[in-house]
Amino acid sequence: MADKPAMAGPERLYAAIRYAEKHGFFILPDHTVVDGCCTCGHKDCDRPGKHPLTKNGVKDASDDLVIITNWWVETGNKANVGIATGAASKLVVLDIDVKGGGIETLALWKQEHGEMPKTPAVRTPTGGLHFYFRYADGVGSKTGIAPGIDVRGNGGQVVAPPSIHMCGGKYEWIEPLTTPLAEMPAWLLDLILKPKAKEALKVEAPVVAAANPMIMTLSIGSLDLRTSPGAGEGQRHDTLCKLVGVQLARGDREINVLEDALGWAETCEPPMEMSEVVRTVKSLATKHVSQTTITPTIPATVADDVESASLPEPPPWPMLESAARHGTRAIHALQRRRETLEGMLAAQAHNQTLALHRNAQRLLRPLLVVNPFAERLTFLDARTRTRRDHQKYLTLIRTVTLLHQHQRSVRTVEHQGKNIEFIEVTLDDIERANELAADVLGRSLDELPPQTRRLLCSLDTMVRAACETEEIDRGEFRFSRRDVRNFTGWGDTQLKLHLKRLVDLEYLLAHHDREARRHMYELLYVPSGTDRAVPGLIDVAVLRRGPTTGDGGDRSGSEPHRSGVNGDRSGDGRPTVGPRSPAGRGEEPVQKPRKPSGKPRSRVKIPKPANTLSKNGKPAS
Repeated sequence: MADKPAMAGPERLYAAIRYAEKHGFFILPDHTVVDGCCTCGHKDCDRPGKHPLTKNGVKDASDDLVIITNWWVETGNKANVGIATGAASKLVVLDIDVKGGGIETLALWKQEHGEMPKTPAVRTPTGGLHFYFRYADGVGSKTGIAPGIDVRGNGGQVVAPPSIHMCGGKYEWIEPLTTPLAEMPAWLLDLILKPKAKEALKVEAPVVAAANPMIMTLSIGSLDLRTSPGAGEGQRHDTLCKLVGVQLARGDREINVLEDALGWAETCEPPMEMSEVVRTVKSLATKHVSQTTITPTIPATVADDVESASLPEPPPWPMLESAARHGTRAIHALQRRRETLEGMLAAQAHNQTLALHRNAQRLLRPLLVVNPFAERLTFLDARTRTRRDHQKYLTLIRTVTLLHQHQRSVRTVEHQGKNIEFIEVTLDDIERANELAADVLGRSLDELPPQTRRLLCSLDTMVRAACETEEIDRGEFRFSRRDVRNFTGWGDTQLKLHLKRLVDLEYLLAHHDREARRHMYELLYVPSGTDRAVPGLIDVAVLRRGPTTGDGGDRSGSEPHRSGVNGDRSGDGRPTVGPRSPAGRGEEPVQKPRKPSGKPRSRVKIPKPANTLSKNGKPAS
């Protein structure tokens, strides 16, 4: 029996939040193992500590930090961390199992195809491996693509560090998530998407004594959910029923059949709905159990030993009833509000706004938008994630231009015998897109997560108000976590997480008060006008001056109305400023006198603002 694992503390909660916040993974809480038993309470659980705690399984996975925090708080920070694989998290995991010969298969692959590409990887407590790859379209969860090798894609999940295994050990990163996710090798992707059906087995019967002796060959079909190609529309359900029946008849467990069925459904054209696959497998499994009359013969001594074996009682597991009731109450309150006059008027206003936007969309034509300045644009390239954000930025420019299509001249070009209409991006469109980029892309490009950024802004408001009231400098003011809790209304666990992040990123400075035996904080952050600006974007003024050497050629012909295009370039709009005055020091400006202070001030009365943050971090109404 495995030893009882140490208390997890908030370690798994912090890991779950980091996976969702920094890497965009969808998270779900998994059962864990205590005293050698899975916390699901089933004595015959075949996936201890590896299946979801939530009612709907992987479907309940979320990247909402509040939901994730509530999950681990309600379970006493004991739940294992599960990551939903597939399109949601843009993740595919290659599972190498030691027991099934996965390490040997990996060694053969290495000889044939070379080393696996460098990508985040996890070592399981049993010596297995999990390779994290970037998601590829159509990759579902499949078991047994090779001996000891499984794939976790659509409809699947993987247990992530620092979760606890049945043996009592922890999952550990051997290649951290700071390493970018690699693309799956072409040969591996081909193996996953196009599994080769096994050749039919041929069994030769013995020679029968007869006038015309012959060898009889019996072909036993080996197609099942793992090896059968997907079916087309109109044949998917019948084929699924046949293949599920084959695996149930040979004794496969229902959960394994379901995993294979979900993977097979992804290969159909079009893919089957997950709900239909689950419903079909459960129905056939129930019928199979009820109709099965043949039971294996077990010697009486063995059967008696099994019946009399004493298994440890499963430990109690904290349920999520309080969180579920909280959500139900909120839904009930919203439903009741819709029945009031205020709710009905709000619904009408919503419908009118929706109709207005839809009518505006009907005025727009589907025109091509050409950006003549595209090759001269710049974007932040210090992080890999900006590849996606760069495309969003270009799309934002196109959107601004498309919305102004009635203020643009529609141009036509002939291509392959067809006239194609298009409009061109102007510098004003790029300037407007740069202004909007902070709101559209600020969340992904900001080094602070949104919730931490909200707390930082709230701290600045608190410190500024207190310093003005007490007439002291910002550097002299100290505050405790209790001050922040009273000012914002946030929970203590939430504040610990975000304050630690602000200290690590040097927005706050922590001071240890030995007398009071607590930490006091100093706000180092000073807001500026560039906090919301997206770094790396080219200044539109540079584009207005025209292309320079290395800009990619002359693009002045794209806008005939620009100065210097159809004639001589106009002169400078502002005369040259006179000679610069010599450096020197004039009179110092008179500053408002401050009260002298011998040491930094703390625990001053902090005014409560009229508009503060609620417990969930959102602005209060």
